[in-house]
Amino acid sequence: VFHVASEGPWASSSTPTATLTNSAGSDGDSFGYSVAMSSDGTTALIGAYGVSSSTGAAYVFHVASEGPWASSSTPTAILSNSAGSDGDLFGISAALSADGTTALIGAFGVSSWTGASYVFQASTEGPWATSSAPTATLANSAGSDGDGFGDSVALSSDGAAALVGACYVSSWTGAAYVYATTSTPPVTTTTTTVPTTTTITTVPTTTTTTTVPSTTVPGTTVPGTTVPSTTVLTTTTVPTTTTVPSTTVRTTSPAPTPLAPPVPTGGGVAATPEGAGYWALSAGGKLSDHGNAADFGSENGADLAVPVVAVNSTSTGQGYWLASSDGGVFNFGDARFYGSMGHKDLNKHVVGIAAAPDGHGYWLVAADGGVFNFGTARFYGSLGRTGTVPIVGIVANANLGYRLITPEGAAHNFGTVARPEG
Repeated sequence: VFHVASEGPWASSSTPTATLTNSAGSDGDSFGYSVAMSSDGTTALIGAYGVSSSTGAAYVFHVASEGPWASSSTPTAILSNSAGSDGDLFGISAALSADGTTALIGAFGVSSWTGASYVFQASTEGPWATSSAPTATLANSAGSDGDGFGDSVALSSDGAAALVGACYVSSWTGAAYVYATTSTPPVTTTTTTVPTTTTITTVPTTTTTTTVPSTTVPGTTVPGTTVPSTTVLTTTTVPTTTTVPSTTVRTTSPAPTPLAPPVPTGGGVAATPEGAGYWALSAGGKLSDHGNAADFGSENGADLAVPVVAVNSTSTGQGYWLASSDGGVFNFGDARFYGSMGHKDLNKHVVGIAAAPDGHGYWLVAADGGVFNFGTARFYGSLGRTGTVPIVGIVANANLGYRLITPEGAAHNFGTVARPEG
Protein backbone atom coordinates (compact mmCIF):
# COMPACT_ATOMS: atom_id res chain seq x y z
CA VAL A 1 0.00 0.00 0.00
CA PHE A 2 1.23 3.49 -0.89
CA HIS A 3 -0.52 6.59 0.46
CA VAL A 4 -0.22 10.37 0.14
CA ALA A 5 -2.09 13.11 1.98
CA SER A 6 -3.84 14.33 -1.19
CA GLU A 7 -3.92 13.62 -4.91
CA GLY A 8 -1.47 16.31 -5.91
CA PRO A 9 1.79 15.38 -4.17
CA TRP A 10 2.30 11.86 -5.53
CA ALA A 11 6.00 11.29 -6.10
CA SER A 12 8.14 8.30 -7.01
CA SER A 13 8.73 6.12 -3.97
CA SER A 14 10.28 2.77 -3.07
CA THR A 15 8.96 2.85 0.50
CA PRO A 16 5.45 1.45 0.85
CA THR A 17 3.13 2.78 3.53
CA ALA A 18 2.25 -0.81 4.38
CA THR A 19 2.95 -4.34 3.18
CA LEU A 20 0.09 -6.85 3.12
CA THR A 21 0.84 -10.57 3.25
CA ASN A 22 -0.76 -13.78 4.47
CA SER A 23 0.91 -15.44 7.45
CA ALA A 24 -0.72 -18.75 6.52
CA GLY A 25 0.52 -18.58 2.92
CA SER A 26 2.95 -20.93 1.20
CA ASP A 27 5.10 -21.21 -1.89
CA GLY A 28 3.11 -21.02 -5.11
CA ASP A 29 0.10 -19.15 -3.68
CA SER A 30 0.69 -16.19 -6.05
CA PHE A 31 -0.72 -13.82 -3.41
CA GLY A 32 -1.11 -10.41 -5.05
CA TYR A 33 -1.63 -11.61 -8.62
CA SER A 34 -4.80 -9.48 -8.71
CA VAL A 35 -5.71 -6.50 -6.52
CA ALA A 36 -8.58 -4.05 -6.04
CA MET A 37 -9.39 -1.24 -3.61
CA SER A 38 -12.53 0.62 -2.51
CA SER A 39 -12.86 4.28 -3.55
CA ASP A 40 -12.23 5.54 -0.01
CA GLY A 41 -9.01 3.50 0.22
CA THR A 42 -10.00 1.57 3.35
CA THR A 43 -10.70 -1.89 1.91
CA ALA A 44 -8.28 -3.94 -0.17
CA LEU A 45 -9.02 -7.18 -2.04
CA ILE A 46 -6.07 -9.39 -3.00
CA GLY A 47 -6.25 -12.51 -5.17
CA ALA A 48 -4.07 -15.60 -4.76
CA TYR A 49 -5.01 -18.04 -7.49
CA GLY A 50 -2.33 -20.61 -6.57
CA VAL A 51 -3.68 -21.49 -3.11
CA SER A 52 -4.43 -25.20 -2.50
CA SER A 53 -3.21 -26.61 -5.81
CA SER A 54 -4.58 -23.61 -7.72
CA THR A 55 -8.08 -23.88 -6.26
CA GLY A 56 -7.39 -20.26 -5.28
CA ALA A 57 -8.53 -17.74 -2.68
CA ALA A 58 -8.90 -13.99 -2.16
CA TYR A 59 -8.14 -11.91 0.93
CA VAL A 60 -9.85 -8.80 2.32
CA PHE A 61 -7.92 -6.26 4.41
CA HIS A 62 -9.71 -3.30 6.02
CA VAL A 63 -8.73 -0.24 8.06
CA ALA A 64 -10.89 2.41 9.68
CA SER A 65 -9.58 5.19 7.41
CA GLU A 66 -7.04 5.69 4.61
CA GLY A 67 -4.28 7.09 6.77
CA PRO A 68 -3.59 4.31 9.26
CA TRP A 69 -2.68 1.52 6.85
CA ALA A 70 0.03 -0.56 8.49
CA SER A 71 1.84 -3.71 7.44
CA SER A 72 -0.25 -6.78 8.19
CA SER A 73 -0.16 -10.51 7.59
CA THR A 74 -3.62 -11.10 9.07
CA PRO A 75 -6.45 -10.67 6.56
CA THR A 76 -9.79 -9.32 7.77
CA ALA A 77 -11.52 -12.09 5.79
CA ILE A 78 -10.71 -14.93 3.39
CA LEU A 79 -13.01 -15.52 0.42
CA SER A 80 -13.09 -18.88 -1.36
CA ASN A 81 -15.48 -21.25 -3.09
CA SER A 82 -16.45 -24.39 -1.17
CA ALA A 83 -17.47 -26.02 -4.45
CA GLY A 84 -14.09 -25.25 -6.06
CA SER A 85 -11.48 -27.74 -7.19
CA ASP A 86 -7.81 -27.91 -8.18
CA GLY A 87 -7.02 -25.74 -11.16
CA ASP A 88 -9.99 -23.34 -10.83
CA LEU A 89 -7.58 -20.38 -10.39
CA PHE A 90 -10.06 -18.53 -8.15
CA GLY A 91 -8.51 -15.09 -7.60
CA ILE A 92 -6.90 -14.74 -11.04
CA SER A 93 -8.84 -11.44 -11.27
CA ALA A 94 -10.59 -9.26 -8.69
CA ALA A 95 -12.77 -6.14 -8.45
CA LEU A 96 -14.44 -4.13 -5.66
CA SER A 97 -17.39 -1.75 -5.67
CA ALA A 98 -16.68 1.85 -4.69
CA ASP A 99 -18.06 1.36 -1.16
CA GLY A 100 -16.07 -1.85 -0.66
CA THR A 101 -19.12 -4.01 0.08
CA THR A 102 -19.28 -6.04 -3.16
CA ALA A 103 -16.42 -8.19 -4.45
CA LEU A 104 -16.21 -9.91 -7.84
CA ILE A 105 -13.60 -12.65 -8.23
CA GLY A 106 -12.69 -14.45 -11.44
CA ALA A 107 -11.83 -18.15 -11.73
CA PHE A 108 -11.19 -18.84 -15.38
CA GLY A 109 -9.96 -22.39 -14.85
CA VAL A 110 -13.39 -23.72 -13.79
CA SER A 111 -14.80 -26.60 -15.87
CA SER A 112 -11.85 -27.11 -18.21
CA TRP A 113 -11.25 -23.38 -18.58
CA THR A 114 -14.84 -22.55 -19.46
CA GLY A 115 -14.51 -20.24 -16.45
CA ALA A 116 -16.75 -18.57 -13.87
CA SER A 117 -16.83 -15.50 -11.63
CA TYR A 118 -18.15 -15.16 -8.09
CA VAL A 119 -19.89 -12.31 -6.24
CA PHE A 120 -19.47 -11.81 -2.49
CA GLN A 121 -21.26 -9.10 -0.50
CA ALA A 122 -21.06 -7.58 2.99
CA SER A 123 -23.62 -5.23 4.56
CA THR A 124 -20.96 -2.55 5.11
CA GLU A 125 -17.20 -2.31 4.59
CA GLY A 126 -16.26 -3.11 8.16
CA PRO A 127 -17.88 -6.49 8.83
CA TRP A 128 -16.35 -8.55 6.03
CA ALA A 129 -16.11 -12.10 7.34
CA THR A 130 -14.43 -15.22 5.99
CA SER A 131 -16.76 -17.01 3.57
CA SER A 132 -16.66 -19.93 1.17
CA ALA A 133 -20.25 -19.38 0.00
CA PRO A 134 -20.48 -16.86 -2.86
CA THR A 135 -23.57 -14.65 -2.97
CA ALA A 136 -23.89 -15.34 -6.71
CA THR A 137 -22.09 -17.23 -9.48
CA LEU A 138 -21.72 -15.64 -12.92
CA ALA A 139 -21.19 -17.90 -15.91
CA ASN A 140 -21.97 -18.12 -19.62
CA SER A 141 -24.45 -20.85 -20.55
CA ALA A 142 -23.24 -20.67 -24.16
CA GLY A 143 -19.58 -21.01 -23.13
CA SER A 144 -17.23 -23.85 -23.99
CA ASP A 145 -13.96 -25.37 -22.80
CA GLY A 146 -11.05 -22.97 -23.07
CA ASP A 147 -13.07 -19.71 -23.16
CA GLY A 148 -11.26 -18.37 -20.09
CA PHE A 149 -14.37 -16.62 -18.75
CA GLY A 150 -13.23 -14.64 -15.70
CA ASP A 151 -9.78 -13.79 -17.06
CA SER A 152 -10.61 -10.17 -16.18
CA VAL A 153 -13.42 -8.61 -14.12
CA ALA A 154 -14.77 -5.16 -13.26
CA LEU A 155 -17.61 -3.76 -11.14
CA SER A 156 -19.61 -0.53 -11.39
CA SER A 157 -19.19 1.87 -8.47
CA ASP A 158 -22.50 0.76 -6.91
CA GLY A 159 -21.75 -2.93 -7.47
CA ALA A 160 -24.94 -3.42 -9.49
CA ALA A 161 -23.26 -4.14 -12.83
CA ALA A 162 -20.43 -6.58 -13.57
CA LEU A 163 -18.19 -6.93 -16.62
CA VAL A 164 -16.43 -10.26 -17.19
CA GLY A 165 -13.80 -10.88 -19.86
CA ALA A 166 -13.18 -14.13 -21.73
CA CYS A 167 -10.12 -13.56 -23.91
CA TYR A 168 -9.96 -17.00 -25.51
CA VAL A 169 -13.47 -17.11 -27.04
CA SER A 170 -13.61 -17.98 -30.77
CA SER A 171 -9.95 -18.70 -31.35
CA TRP A 172 -8.75 -15.81 -29.19
CA THR A 173 -11.13 -13.32 -30.80
CA GLY A 174 -12.36 -12.82 -27.23
CA ALA A 175 -15.57 -11.53 -25.72
CA ALA A 176 -16.80 -9.66 -22.64
CA TYR A 177 -20.09 -10.13 -20.85
CA VAL A 178 -22.20 -7.64 -18.88
CA TYR A 179 -24.34 -8.73 -15.94
CA ALA A 180 -26.72 -6.47 -14.01
CA THR A 181 -28.87 -6.95 -10.95
CA THR A 182 -32.63 -6.36 -11.11
CA SER A 183 -34.52 -5.44 -7.95
CA THR A 184 -37.71 -3.72 -6.84
CA PRO A 185 -37.23 -0.11 -5.66
CA PRO A 186 -37.57 0.31 -1.89
CA VAL A 187 -41.10 0.81 -0.58
CA THR A 188 -41.58 4.33 0.78
CA THR A 189 -44.13 4.74 3.59
CA THR A 190 -45.58 8.22 4.15
CA THR A 191 -47.22 9.07 7.44
CA THR A 192 -49.62 12.01 7.42
CA THR A 193 -50.31 13.69 10.75
CA VAL A 194 -53.73 15.35 11.26
CA PRO A 195 -53.05 19.04 11.88
CA THR A 196 -53.78 20.35 15.35
CA THR A 197 -55.99 23.09 13.96
CA THR A 198 -59.33 21.49 13.17
CA THR A 199 -62.52 23.32 12.27
CA ILE A 200 -65.65 21.76 13.72
CA THR A 201 -68.88 22.86 12.15
CA THR A 202 -72.10 22.21 14.06
CA VAL A 203 -75.34 22.22 12.08
CA PRO A 204 -78.55 22.36 14.18
CA THR A 205 -80.38 19.01 14.26
CA THR A 206 -78.06 17.68 11.56
CA THR A 207 -75.10 15.43 12.19
CA THR A 208 -72.61 15.01 9.44
CA THR A 209 -70.35 11.97 9.36
CA THR A 210 -67.23 12.40 7.28
CA THR A 211 -65.01 9.48 6.26
CA VAL A 212 -61.37 10.51 6.09
CA PRO A 213 -59.58 9.06 2.99
CA SER A 214 -57.28 6.11 3.53
CA THR A 215 -54.24 8.39 3.24
CA THR A 216 -54.95 9.59 6.82
CA VAL A 217 -53.30 7.71 9.66
CA PRO A 218 -55.75 4.94 10.70
CA GLY A 219 -57.31 5.08 14.19
CA THR A 220 -57.26 8.89 14.66
CA THR A 221 -60.50 10.51 15.84
CA VAL A 222 -61.21 14.18 15.25
CA PRO A 223 -64.05 15.75 17.36
CA GLY A 224 -67.19 16.07 15.31
CA THR A 225 -65.76 13.79 12.63
CA THR A 226 -66.00 10.02 12.61
CA VAL A 227 -62.93 8.31 11.24
CA PRO A 228 -63.29 4.57 10.75
CA SER A 229 -60.44 2.62 12.30
CA THR A 230 -59.62 0.76 9.15
CA THR A 231 -56.20 -0.83 9.02
CA VAL A 232 -54.72 -1.50 5.61
CA LEU A 233 -51.91 -4.03 5.61
CA THR A 234 -49.88 -4.14 2.41
CA THR A 235 -47.54 -7.05 1.94
CA THR A 236 -44.77 -6.34 -0.51
CA THR A 237 -42.62 -9.17 -1.75
CA VAL A 238 -39.20 -8.02 -2.81
CA PRO A 239 -37.58 -10.58 -5.11
CA THR A 240 -34.08 -11.69 -4.39
CA THR A 241 -31.39 -10.18 -6.55
CA THR A 242 -31.17 -12.01 -9.84
CA THR A 243 -28.12 -11.84 -12.03
CA VAL A 244 -29.14 -11.56 -15.65
CA PRO A 245 -26.49 -11.75 -18.38
CA SER A 246 -26.89 -9.36 -21.26
CA THR A 247 -27.25 -10.68 -24.76
CA THR A 248 -23.83 -11.55 -26.07
CA VAL A 249 -22.99 -11.99 -29.73
CA ARG A 250 -20.39 -14.68 -30.23
CA THR A 251 -18.50 -14.85 -33.48
CA THR A 252 -17.46 -18.08 -35.06
CA SER A 253 -14.19 -18.34 -36.89
CA PRO A 254 -14.36 -19.78 -40.42
CA ALA A 255 -13.35 -23.38 -40.81
CA PRO A 256 -9.54 -23.57 -40.74
CA THR A 257 -7.63 -24.57 -43.82
CA PRO A 258 -5.94 -27.92 -43.09
CA LEU A 259 -2.16 -27.92 -43.23
CA ALA A 260 -0.38 -30.83 -44.80
CA PRO A 261 1.42 -32.94 -42.17
CA PRO A 262 5.10 -31.96 -42.03
CA VAL A 263 8.00 -34.31 -42.38
CA PRO A 264 9.43 -34.57 -38.85
CA THR A 265 13.04 -33.46 -38.66
CA GLY A 266 13.76 -34.79 -35.18
CA GLY A 267 12.31 -35.50 -31.75
CA GLY A 268 11.95 -33.41 -28.64
CA VAL A 269 13.63 -34.14 -25.30
CA ALA A 270 12.54 -33.17 -21.76
CA ALA A 271 14.64 -33.88 -18.66
CA THR A 272 13.34 -34.87 -15.23
CA PRO A 273 13.76 -32.21 -12.49
CA GLU A 274 16.64 -34.16 -10.92
CA GLY A 275 18.40 -34.54 -14.26
CA ALA A 276 18.62 -38.31 -13.80
CA GLY A 277 16.39 -39.19 -16.71
CA TYR A 278 14.52 -37.85 -19.70
CA TRP A 279 11.67 -38.39 -22.13
CA ALA A 280 12.47 -38.42 -25.85
CA LEU A 281 10.39 -38.23 -29.02
CA SER A 282 11.47 -40.11 -32.10
CA ALA A 283 11.33 -38.58 -35.57
CA GLY A 284 7.94 -40.25 -35.96
CA GLY A 285 6.59 -38.77 -32.73
CA LYS A 286 6.84 -41.85 -30.50
CA LEU A 287 7.60 -41.16 -26.82
CA SER A 288 10.15 -43.15 -24.83
CA ASP A 289 11.34 -42.76 -21.23
CA HIS A 290 14.87 -43.20 -19.89
CA GLY A 291 16.58 -43.18 -16.49
CA ASN A 292 14.22 -42.12 -13.69
CA ALA A 293 11.68 -40.69 -16.16
CA ALA A 294 8.39 -42.55 -15.64
CA ASP A 295 5.84 -43.49 -18.27
CA PHE A 296 2.58 -41.59 -17.62
CA GLY A 297 1.04 -42.33 -20.99
CA SER A 298 1.47 -41.22 -24.59
CA GLU A 299 -0.13 -41.02 -28.00
CA ASN A 300 1.99 -43.94 -29.23
CA GLY A 301 -0.21 -46.05 -31.47
CA ALA A 302 -2.97 -43.42 -31.65
CA ASP A 303 -4.35 -42.60 -35.07
CA LEU A 304 -3.27 -38.96 -35.23
CA ALA A 305 -3.56 -36.86 -38.38
CA VAL A 306 -0.22 -35.18 -37.59
CA PRO A 307 2.76 -36.27 -35.47
CA VAL A 308 3.66 -35.32 -31.91
CA VAL A 309 6.64 -32.95 -32.13
CA ALA A 310 7.43 -31.70 -28.60
CA VAL A 311 7.41 -32.77 -24.95
CA ASN A 312 7.78 -30.77 -21.73
CA SER A 313 7.80 -31.96 -18.13
CA THR A 314 5.91 -30.56 -15.15
CA SER A 315 7.97 -29.10 -12.30
CA THR A 316 7.38 -32.23 -10.20
CA GLY A 317 8.48 -34.65 -12.90
CA GLN A 318 5.22 -36.54 -12.34
CA GLY A 319 3.70 -35.64 -15.67
CA TYR A 320 4.25 -34.01 -19.03
CA TRP A 321 2.60 -32.34 -22.00
CA LEU A 322 2.93 -33.47 -25.60
CA ALA A 323 2.35 -31.06 -28.48
CA SER A 324 1.45 -32.09 -32.01
CA SER A 325 2.38 -30.12 -35.10
CA ASP A 326 -1.17 -28.78 -35.54
CA GLY A 327 -1.08 -27.21 -32.05
CA GLY A 328 -2.86 -30.01 -30.22
CA VAL A 329 -1.82 -30.56 -26.59
CA PHE A 330 -2.04 -33.87 -24.71
CA ASN A 331 -1.55 -33.96 -20.93
CA PHE A 332 -0.42 -36.91 -18.83
CA GLY A 333 0.29 -37.51 -15.12
CA ASP A 334 -0.11 -34.34 -13.03
CA ALA A 335 0.04 -32.08 -16.12
CA ARG A 336 -3.24 -30.17 -16.55
CA PHE A 337 -4.79 -29.11 -19.84
CA TYR A 338 -4.99 -25.33 -20.30
CA GLY A 339 -5.93 -25.08 -23.96
CA SER A 340 -4.47 -25.70 -27.41
CA MET A 341 -4.39 -24.56 -31.02
CA GLY A 342 -5.78 -27.86 -32.27
CA HIS A 343 -8.21 -27.38 -35.18
CA LYS A 344 -7.21 -23.71 -35.44
CA ASP A 345 -5.95 -22.05 -38.60
CA LEU A 346 -2.13 -21.78 -38.27
CA ASN A 347 0.34 -20.15 -40.64
CA LYS A 348 3.12 -22.56 -39.70
CA HIS A 349 3.28 -25.79 -37.77
CA VAL A 350 3.90 -25.89 -34.01
CA VAL A 351 7.42 -27.05 -33.16
CA GLY A 352 7.78 -26.64 -29.38
CA ILE A 353 6.13 -26.34 -25.97
CA ALA A 354 7.42 -24.84 -22.68
CA ALA A 355 5.78 -24.78 -19.24
CA ALA A 356 5.12 -21.56 -17.32
CA PRO A 357 7.34 -21.15 -14.22
CA ASP A 358 4.41 -21.77 -11.84
CA GLY A 359 3.35 -24.91 -13.72
CA HIS A 360 -0.15 -23.60 -14.42
CA GLY A 361 0.19 -22.91 -18.11
CA TYR A 362 2.42 -23.24 -21.14
CA TRP A 363 3.55 -21.67 -24.41
CA LEU A 364 3.46 -23.19 -27.88
CA VAL A 365 5.76 -21.89 -30.61
CA ALA A 366 5.33 -22.28 -34.36
CA ALA A 367 8.05 -22.58 -36.98
CA ASP A 368 7.61 -18.93 -37.98
CA GLY A 369 8.18 -17.77 -34.38
CA GLY A 370 4.51 -17.31 -33.53
CA VAL A 371 3.85 -17.81 -29.80
CA PHE A 372 0.57 -18.95 -28.23
CA ASN A 373 0.09 -18.70 -24.45
CA PHE A 374 -2.28 -20.66 -22.23
CA GLY A 375 -3.15 -20.63 -18.53
CA THR A 376 -0.90 -18.34 -16.50
CA ALA A 377 1.76 -18.26 -19.23
CA ARG A 378 1.88 -14.62 -20.34
CA PHE A 379 2.61 -13.33 -23.83
CA TYR A 380 5.86 -11.36 -24.09
CA GLY A 381 6.20 -11.14 -27.87
CA SER A 382 6.90 -13.29 -30.91
CA LEU A 383 8.47 -13.42 -34.36
CA GLY A 384 5.24 -14.41 -36.05
CA ARG A 385 5.32 -13.48 -39.77
CA THR A 386 8.45 -11.38 -39.23
CA GLY A 387 11.24 -13.91 -38.73
CA THR A 388 13.45 -14.91 -41.64
CA VAL A 389 15.03 -17.88 -39.83
CA PRO A 390 12.83 -20.82 -38.81
CA ILE A 391 12.29 -21.60 -35.12
CA VAL A 392 12.77 -25.14 -33.81
CA GLY A 393 11.92 -24.77 -30.10
CA ILE A 394 11.12 -22.63 -27.08
CA VAL A 395 12.77 -22.48 -23.65
CA ALA A 396 11.07 -20.86 -20.64
CA ASN A 397 13.04 -18.85 -18.10
CA ALA A 398 12.59 -19.00 -14.33
CA ASN A 399 11.93 -15.27 -14.52
CA LEU A 400 9.25 -13.79 -16.76
CA GLY A 401 10.06 -14.66 -20.34
CA TYR A 402 11.19 -17.20 -22.91
CA ARG A 403 13.69 -17.82 -25.70
CA LEU A 404 12.87 -18.91 -29.25
CA ILE A 405 15.59 -21.19 -30.59
CA THR A 406 16.84 -21.32 -34.19
CA PRO A 407 18.36 -24.40 -35.91
CA GLU A 408 21.84 -22.92 -35.33
CA GLY A 409 21.19 -22.59 -31.58
CA ALA A 410 20.75 -18.81 -31.58
CA ALA A 411 18.09 -17.42 -29.25
CA HIS A 412 15.52 -14.65 -29.65
CA ASN A 413 14.77 -13.35 -26.12
CA PHE A 414 11.40 -12.04 -24.92
CA GLY A 415 10.36 -10.76 -21.51
CA THR A 416 12.93 -10.46 -18.73
CA VAL A 417 15.06 -13.47 -19.64
CA ALA A 418 18.77 -12.93 -19.29
CA ARG A 419 20.84 -13.47 -22.35
CA PRO A 420 22.99 -16.61 -22.12
CA GLU A 421 26.63 -16.06 -21.19
CA GLY A 422 29.42 -16.73 -23.63
